[in-house]
Amino acid sequence: MNPIQAVSSGFKGYVDFKGRSSRSEFWWWVLFVGIVGWVSLPVGVVTLTERNGGHDFSREAYNDTVAEIEDMLGPFEQHHGIRARIESGEAQMLGTAGTVTTIAGVTMGLKRYNRTRVDGSYLKLDVVHTVSRNLAFSSYEQRAAHPSIGRNRADLVVAGCAMLEAICHTWPAAHMRVADRGVREGILVHLTGGHQLDRQDAAE
Repeated sequence: MNPIQAVSSGFKGYVDFKGRSSRSEFWWWVLFVGIVGWVSLPVGVVTLTERNGGHDFSREAYNDTVAEIEDMLGPFEQHHGIRARIESGEAQMLGTAGTVTTIAGVTMGLKRYNRTRVDGSYLKLDVVHTVSRNLAFSSYEQRAAHPSIGRNRADLVVAGCAMLEAICHTWPAAHMRVADRGVREGILVHLTGGHQLDRQDAAE
């Protein structure tokens, strides 16, 4: 059962106590009710890349894009007050896949992208800003030559860096936890007890 089906089923059976939920339905519902809020921006890396001419952004265009995304995030921040929670230590930042894992790979200087090393690592936000701008103001060929980027992402990663910088400006946590595994994998690990093994390893 996918997330939408699970949430729909949860609302339909809210006052009906007959039957049992499947594991996937139960965990998708748990995830849904735990979300305080979410926002979907009307732009993506492909749109931003195409709008700014393809392979490379000018410095002015890059800075304008960062500012534009910050403006889009503003109402969400005002409504939920996430910045204050981060400053008080009540919230942390988690980045998953895409630009975040790319920057982690670049920061580690990996000769070949290594999912095991990247997943679960931490990125300081000042490093995020530095690496993002280094990538943004390098040439397409320079980005393509990096083993954690390659030609398939050398153009799109600049827009991704702009979006990530905007997020980090809006919510300046001390660091970001990097995840190269999705929600479904996390739920599966939890169900199989893998999270307990991780905690044991961390304790040792």
